[in-house]
Amino acid sequence: MPHGFVVESSAGACCLVMTRGGDFEGFVGEMGRPAATSGLPAPVKPTPSMQAALGQVAAAHRIALV
Repeated sequence: MPHGFVVESSAGACCLVMTRGGDFEGFVGEMGRPAATSGLPAPVKPTPSMQAALGQVAAAHRIALV
């Protein structure tokens, strides 16, 4: 079922993600990259080419993006 989350707390949020089906570990391994610093990176607005790449890699790992 399609869903989403909104974090309204100024303290941020923690979540536990569980996946079933597809190959989420392979997807994250292919899309991830080593951290450049010990802090969180600055937010980046995804470009159309970034979105397309995410969709292609997700599909290759049997993950449907909605």
